Amino acid sequence: MNKGTRNTGNRDILNRRSYLSAIGTSALAASALAAGAGSAAASEDYEIIEVGRGQNWVHSLGDGETLENVLIDITAEGADAQIRASGDDWTIRNVGFRGQAAGTNVNRITAAGSGTIECVYLGDGIRSGVTRNGGIGVPRSHRGAMTIKNCYIAEWTDNGIYASERDVRGTLHVEDCYLRDNNVTSLRMCRDGSTIEGCVIENTGNVPVAGPSDGSYASVMSRGIWTGYGNADWEVDIVDTHIAVNSSNTNGNSIAVISSQHGTWGDQSTLNLVDCEVDGTITGEYVTQQNVGDDPDLTIPSGTPTSAEEAASGVSDDDSSGGSNPDESDDADDGEEGEEGNERLLAFVTEPDARFASYEFVAEGPVEFAEADYETPSGGTIEGGTFTAEDYVEERDDEWHAGGVTGGGQGDAFTVRGPVTALEIDQPDVMWVELDGERMSPEEVVEKTSGEEPDDSDDDGEEGEEGNERLLAFVTEPDARFAGYEFVAEGPVEFAEADYETPSGGTIRGGTFVAEDYVEERDGEWHAGGVTGGGQGDAFTVRGPVTALEIDQPDVMWVELDGERMSPEEVVENTAGEEPDEDEDQDEDGSEEPPAGLTKAIVVDGTDVDEPSSYTFSVTGDVVPSTYRDATIDDDTEVDGTTVTGTVDGNRDAYWFNGDVIGFSVAGDATVDIEYDAR
Repeated sequence: MNKGTRNTGNRDILNRRSYLSAIGTSALAASALAAGAGSAAASEDYEIIEVGRGQNWVHSLGDGETLENVLIDITAEGADAQIRASGDDWTIRNVGFRGQAAGTNVNRITAAGSGTIECVYLGDGIRSGVTRNGGIGVPRSHRGAMTIKNCYIAEWTDNGIYASERDVRGTLHVEDCYLRDNNVTSLRMCRDGSTIEGCVIENTGNVPVAGPSDGSYASVMSRGIWTGYGNADWEVDIVDTHIAVNSSNTNGNSIAVISSQHGTWGDQSTLNLVDCEVDGTITGEYVTQQNVGDDPDLTIPSGTPTSAEEAASGVSDDDSSGGSNPDESDDADDGEEGEEGNERLLAFVTEPDARFASYEFVAEGPVEFAEADYETPSGGTIEGGTFTAEDYVEERDDEWHAGGVTGGGQGDAFTVRGPVTALEIDQPDVMWVELDGERMSPEEVVEKTSGEEPDDSDDDGEEGEEGNERLLAFVTEPDARFAGYEFVAEGPVEFAEADYETPSGGTIRGGTFVAEDYVEERDGEWHAGGVTGGGQGDAFTVRGPVTALEIDQPDVMWVELDGERMSPEEVVENTAGEEPDEDEDQDEDGSEEPPAGLTKAIVVDGTDVDEPSSYTFSVTGDVVPSTYRDATIDDDTEVDGTTVTGTVDGNRDAYWFNGDVIGFSVAGDATVDIEYDAR
């Protein structure tokens, strides 16, 4: 529950209501979050959310929801923020972020599904030296068509816009955006049918370094547009776009446009440049050009904001709709008639020392926010829906899902008009649940609302193919952040919840991160994956052999099969019922598996340049030559302890390593990729 979404370390707040009063979230609930129609419209009225020192503000949008006319201030020390969107017909419009990111979230905005991101300012980026943080990230769960329009995205260490997961199925349409000084790539996308139109991409010598804050790891590889994945039959059209990414305006390595054969994943998608101006290198066998010049106009596209204030107020030229008006209907308290005969008051109550205590539950009948007519033992109010960034009530697939966050001796309340089928509390030492004013355990609430006696046979599992049903769990350390994983199985896969906790006391439950967690059946196989962290875990039931399994951050995540910790290879072996294959030292691409503990890779690629390039670098840990991504191991490569010196001449060199990279230098035009999660 709420895995990896907030920093719960040292906080300066007394309780959530005093904090919300200070930042004006109540006003936000009244206007900024109201759903509306029309294009981005200028408005002098916008809400300011001031995120406190060490806080991480997170807001999620679902079907038909809109977030607009909001300025999110993260200038306080250690403050951070993120917006997450998924589903259909959601809109993020007229939103500005003021201040640099602290590095808490992988992306400033994570979005999937059919929706629009319009007139958003992400131009303050992240401080140099913070690794792997991006502006807008589109996960592999994306389906439908998404539009990103009139956005200012600058100075991110891991892609300005990233929408290049190799199995993403939805399209992305980027229009009239300005992207500047982003490391790795300003705009990375690969899905067939996606488009880039009217955008400006440039560097000004301010690409942030992706590494330690002392600058010892000078990793800058800035591309304008790159695919990264895909296949040659997929086409991305780039029209009327102006790009200036070259050696003279980049404080490191640079390529303006690239799509070529990938050493690991093979073909990449085709990029079609039409009526574009590009000052910089265009390379790769999967790039076509039609009427392409070399004199870009780097004027910021009209309607694109240049500050957080401009974004929040709206600067779009097509200001004809008069903006979006909040729904002024006040019918929430009229108490819908219907199933009131079994209406119950469900309250979540906290001790005074509780901080950000969260909960969630599922019911078969309607659920609404409510206010109890009594106080908590410490004199606090019990009212649901006051923390708009976290409290929610949603109807999904004929069930009602609700949850939220409270603390400081306060409470949340709901009316429930049907059986509660599931209920979970994250911090039971400082929070409890009450049904109609009576304190109960979560199990008792389920029993009382259903009117049934406890079922003692719940552990028998579902009937069907359960003869080989296994529980597959992905578990994290407390310091894990957005640790990803994926696997493939031959039989049905479902989200599940383990009946035990992680070593750090977290829950193990799949499907809680709707923007990332997924289960899909494709071509007779079941594909599943997701993201978790913070000492929590994800779980699935699997009713067939697991044929492939990959973990992105094996230093902070591991996999368990029926409660037993295993390596990915052991899971495949145990579910298949086969003995381990003693000859598994080779990857699918013919390269060897890395030595134990070496999961990071450096690839120096000279295959697309005409002249030799020499390089040298050092690491703080161990380093060994590798054939990763079809690299060669040359006799003239010298590894002296932790320092490597070599030359590429029409070939590719690779190394496995751990620790940090320091003092990397390249003489020549070879490209350098540093992969932190290569294995």
